[in-house]
Amino acid sequence: MANPPPVPFSGQVPVSEELPPRAYSLTVNSAGVFLAAIAIQFIGFIGSLVLYKYVGVTASLQALLGLVQLFLGIGSAINSLGDFGLGGGYRFFLARGKSATDNTGTYLLLRLLICGFAAALMLTLAPISFAGATLASNGPELIALGLFLLLPLIWTGEQIYQSYYIGVGNSVKAQYPYLVEVLVRTPLIIVAAFLSPTLFGLTIAYFVGGIVSAIYCLPFLRAFVRRYRKAEAVLLLKFSWPLLGALGLSYVASNAMPFVVNATLGLQAVNNFLVANGFRVLVLALPSAVAAPLFPYLAKLHKREQYEAIREGTWQAIRYTSMLVVPAVLALVIYRVNVLNILTNSLYAQTAATPLAILVASTIPATITGLIAAGLSAIGWRRLELYLTAFQVVAMFAIAFALLPPYGILPSSDGLIAASLAVLASSVAAFIWNAIAMHRLMDVQIHPKAIGMIALSALLAFVAVSRLNSVLAISRYYELAVGVLLGFAVYFIVLALVGELTKEDVLRVGRSIGLPAFLLGPFSRMCWRPLTPRLEPVRPGRGRGFTSGDIPEMEREDEVASDGGPPLS
Repeated sequence: MANPPPVPFSGQVPVSEELPPRAYSLTVNSAGVFLAAIAIQFIGFIGSLVLYKYVGVTASLQALLGLVQLFLGIGSAINSLGDFGLGGGYRFFLARGKSATDNTGTYLLLRLLICGFAAALMLTLAPISFAGATLASNGPELIALGLFLLLPLIWTGEQIYQSYYIGVGNSVKAQYPYLVEVLVRTPLIIVAAFLSPTLFGLTIAYFVGGIVSAIYCLPFLRAFVRRYRKAEAVLLLKFSWPLLGALGLSYVASNAMPFVVNATLGLQAVNNFLVANGFRVLVLALPSAVAAPLFPYLAKLHKREQYEAIREGTWQAIRYTSMLVVPAVLALVIYRVNVLNILTNSLYAQTAATPLAILVASTIPATITGLIAAGLSAIGWRRLELYLTAFQVVAMFAIAFALLPPYGILPSSDGLIAASLAVLASSVAAFIWNAIAMHRLMDVQIHPKAIGMIALSALLAFVAVSRLNSVLAISRYYELAVGVLLGFAVYFIVLALVGELTKEDVLRVGRSIGLPAFLLGPFSRMCWRPLTPRLEPVRPGRGRGFTSGDIPEMEREDEVASDGGPPLS
């Protein structure tokens, strides 16, 4: 396995000649996607917070919000599962040089068929009673569910738009349709919360946001969509079929618990669980921002046989992401009651505080697992991710069965805690097995000292800052913001003092995102350690995963090229 020798760090961040046209560096993409994702999540979260604070003030209204969130979850599940893993294949081939006009029309048609079939099946089963319960028990509920089931079809333009720009290396632009949607949806949700807090009023707010986003994507689709090509469909499906199971099971692992809570505890409990889970989703926006551009970036490096660059890129992605996720988790755990009292209301603070702490703690192993999965999939180990994710899902349901009523050891009053523990335990199990696979196949090992120093620095910083609560009570959002920002400032100082944050880290990240020198100078001087430790070269007998994965190359290129046709109009 011949690889170029590592280049010593010079303080400059060169532009990689391996990036495709219109692409940006991995650091810029990740930082940009993170900022965009946080903005989108924050804007969308405003609507949810308004509902929690001003609508979810009684048990019956919390049950209404739980029903809306359940229907939205079903639509989102079809949107993700209905992709059939095709989006991953589409991005993979774009990253390796395929023209978007070759397979965008094929991807569009296949996705519409899959999502349409899943939505029709769900709507047919909705009024049927299973174990005495129905998904939609009357006409208004069926209409609302039908509108939410149309959303996966409407979101198809968003999904293809996002996949295209991630594949060509511009992951920031991939976020535009989502930004358009939340900018339209959030004001409508706020209006509905005060003027029409009903099932139909809230459903229309989500539906109109999806329609506007679809309209925004129409020029993109017109530019790239050509007629269906059987050869391209075969190629996409050949790549994607192992991802079908992994993607589906991954989505089940992330989103099935609200349905379990609904079946065992009821709609009000679903609403309380999803309030806590919303903060988990917010934290996971960061690793998602890194994993989105990481996959095509590593796939392109793998095609060039730059295996050492893949190893170093994977580990640094894990390390840098952990530097932000771990303190964010500890901040939410320490200030969980303050957060719920300030942003929602006292009813949620009483029931959702402990589940919130457990659920956000699960994001630490989930973060590392997602980045490992991106690396393993990029070098061809797609079937392995299927097996690892299956193990995670089985573990989650087994733990839920052992803890939740009616058969579990915990009472109904602790049902939300039991559901949260199932999510945490399954995330830890998935992390362990993915870390073992990365070590064996890529010869990349999680460094306990690095992660330990990050966790210790965050713990010291936020525990110290939280002691101020005994003097200055946090009861306003601006007081909460000051406490969190102060905690992060102390955290980075401690991280530099223990030597985990280096001068190289500050210069690399700062220059990549365009920070001026007058800011980088003082920050870098805080760090006494000059360089970030590098991974050791691949040891004999290790790293076999780089050359033994299953990578379907672009087959029958002549057949595909001769199957051209005019754009659809």
